[in-house]
Amino acid sequence: MPADREGIKKIESTLNELSKNRDNHSTFDSYSNKKVFNADESKFQHNNTHKGFEYESFENQVNRLKNENKILKDENSNLREKYHTSLKVMKCHEQKMRELFSIFRVEQEEKYRHLLLVEELKHEIGLLNSEIHKQQDKYSRLKNQLSYRVGSTLVGIKEKKDIVGLPKKILKDYIDFKSNLNRQSVEVVKDSRLQLLAFDNSINHIFFNKNCTVALRPQFVSVVLDKNIDGEFNVELYSVKASTFVDVQVKFQALKGKCVLEFEDKSLGLHRIEKGECFTKKITLSDDRVFPLFNILSNKGGVKVSFKKLKGVPSYLNISNDHKPSIDGLYSRRIDDTGLSISKEYRTNKKVVPLLKKPNAVLFEADNLIATSGKEVARAFAEKYIKNKFRPALNVLNANMVLGDDEKWLNYINKYLDSFGCSPIKLTNQVNKKLYYRIRADKPKDISSSIKVSIIMPAFNAQSTIKNSINSILSQTWTNIELIVVNDCSEDNTWEIIKKIANEDSRIRAINNPSNVGAYVSKNIGLRIATGHYITGHDSDDWAHPQRIENHLKAINSEKVKPRASLTRMIRMEENGYFPFYLEGTFCLDGVLRVASITCMFETNFLKDTLGGWDCSRFGADSEIIARAKMVLGKEFKDYHQMSMICLNAPNSLTNNPIHGVQRGKGLSPSRKFYKDQWTEWHKTLNKDNVYLEFPHINRKFQVPEGTEIPVKNILTAIDNVNM
Repeated sequence: MPADREGIKKIESTLNELSKNRDNHSTFDSYSNKKVFNADESKFQHNNTHKGFEYESFENQVNRLKNENKILKDENSNLREKYHTSLKVMKCHEQKMRELFSIFRVEQEEKYRHLLLVEELKHEIGLLNSEIHKQQDKYSRLKNQLSYRVGSTLVGIKEKKDIVGLPKKILKDYIDFKSNLNRQSVEVVKDSRLQLLAFDNSINHIFFNKNCTVALRPQFVSVVLDKNIDGEFNVELYSVKASTFVDVQVKFQALKGKCVLEFEDKSLGLHRIEKGECFTKKITLSDDRVFPLFNILSNKGGVKVSFKKLKGVPSYLNISNDHKPSIDGLYSRRIDDTGLSISKEYRTNKKVVPLLKKPNAVLFEADNLIATSGKEVARAFAEKYIKNKFRPALNVLNANMVLGDDEKWLNYINKYLDSFGCSPIKLTNQVNKKLYYRIRADKPKDISSSIKVSIIMPAFNAQSTIKNSINSILSQTWTNIELIVVNDCSEDNTWEIIKKIANEDSRIRAINNPSNVGAYVSKNIGLRIATGHYITGHDSDDWAHPQRIENHLKAINSEKVKPRASLTRMIRMEENGYFPFYLEGTFCLDGVLRVASITCMFETNFLKDTLGGWDCSRFGADSEIIARAKMVLGKEFKDYHQMSMICLNAPNSLTNNPIHGVQRGKGLSPSRKFYKDQWTEWHKTLNKDNVYLEFPHINRKFQVPEGTEIPVKNILTAIDNVNM
């Protein structure tokens, strides 16, 4: 190729010289013509003929050289094409060589594993042969002993009457013989939790196979995870002492490719370990629970995990996950800390964890297992099946398990709240009261703002909860609020409690309905006098976290386009501190944190001018107005996964009403489903420019369940009461 380029350059140089010569001759011709212009005609013709001959010879040379140049260029182009073709062929051969090398490497690895398996089986065969010889010797010895005893019995017969007892004595000797024959000739440690790990004393690592057990020593003992084995790995400590702690150093090494792993402690973040690199971590384990140690997200070439005991009593460590490698059933021989070899196979004897029936019911099923299988099984069940992103909810399950111990219960709940960035709660010293009524919180720093939020709280027969509920709103860090409390013609002391608190705080505006019109008519009445920039709601039996309004508005203000409607979430709690669990899904992500429709915060003008108000129904109207808001806003509507309230799960509440409520684990009651079906059909006739629902709506847009209608007369009377 370089030689061809030099030849082309020489030809081009020659062409340039010829071109210059031709130009010189042309100049000369012009000059000659001028010199002979006055000469005679014959001389002039002679000169022109001579110059034309020279010009023709130069033209021929130029054409010939051009043809040669073209030929060389064509040859050069062909050579380039052959060169590129050769490169492609070479790359294909290299790829095939890599594939063959990869296959060869895999075969070598398989060969190595099979060699290990063969050596292991040889060792097991040796052990079995030794055991067979021992049993044969034992059989011969006992057989001779039996023969001797039978012979002695026969020889010892002195009188005829002794023959009667002969069968009984021989039978007894035979029973003793069988008993001794079945007895183990060698006493071994019998712990069904422990597997065999190393079939040879010189080998200090094993290949992982679904689960394995290692003896913790002052030296590193390694477990090799084959490539593509990933997922969550749990460890469980078995110690010679109960309720003990052991310090362990764990070292991770990527073997033939990089790996990515994360720890249960999310603060440690992700760790990317390149080929041949190591990462070391110190952990402390206890023998009272299964500990989710690490999660392998990517494993390209195998990982070696090594364990070394730093401090603690002699212990074993069981490692498990749900992955099944290609080679299983490797039997091995374990060496314990004392140097005693255990030559029998042991299988894991962990707690029997039931299978998960529904993939979206982990905590729901775990909570039920507390009563049927015990707390430990329930905890192991939840830790095994729960998704990593929902692990904070395990704290709520643990809180249910320690009911009666206020300090532990509070610790677990605050851990759950902390996962949402909420400040901790506390309990009052009024031990004679149920746990729900003792919930308080230290108020963080107040937030001053010109933006006012109106909170509408309908109340009916809520004398036992209304004070706690109102105080939780008045204790908000967002101080620029307006609390509109609407007493819906209560039959107890609710109104007296409202008036007393209203006299102590000017931010409360109290309304007393002359007749019972339901929560949503009461909210519409409160809306008529609301003056805030935003409007939201709160039930008379719910406890609002002090940062409920603050965190909600922070989320709204963080958006590029501030949503005109958005909501947060809540958890339900019974009076005694028990938290019920629900099926996981969009409405309840982790089985605990539920959509709180009552928290929906509307921009006031949007609510009044675009939506109009709530449907005049006895139940379910929050969902209806939120659906209309979503029709208009689309993606602008936001569902913030914030824990903002603890709602009382009272048996006599509207939500738990056996006829019109929501059944845990089953869903909507027939009447609620009927109501939802009706407004869903009405919404199909609407568009985003026509969602306004006037108040009062004398003529209903859709039906409500029979018996739940609100008399129009009562609605108008309630409106007139406010206008007075």
